[in-house]
Amino acid sequence: MAAPFLIWPAAAMLVPTALGRWLAGMSKYSFFVFVAHAPVLLATWMVYKKVADVVPYPLYWIGAPVVTTASLVMVYRLAMRYLPGLFSLAIGATRPASAVRLPAVPVLAGAD
Repeated sequence: MAAPFLIWPAAAMLVPTALGRWLAGMSKYSFFVFVAHAPVLLATWMVYKKVADVVPYPLYWIGAPVVTTASLVMVYRLAMRYLPGLFSLAIGATRPASAVRLPAVPVLAGAD
């Protein structure tokens, strides 16, 4: 419930920066990651339980989201490369994401 009032305005301040442009480029993955992250996190938890005596929990807590996100971005990219029509249909896109072009972000003068 706080996102519209805190996260979105904070993210808007990043728009004219290199980080903001990078994040905008990564936005095409957001829906797929949102939809598919739960089973991947469950799988990381099942693997972690088997190695919990060797791997400290804080390492899992920090690493699981990174591994989950990176693996889902990789799956997205592979699916868009080899099955763009089918995958676009599966995630509800009207056309392959490779055909979607984000508008250029204007850089405000003096916004350094």
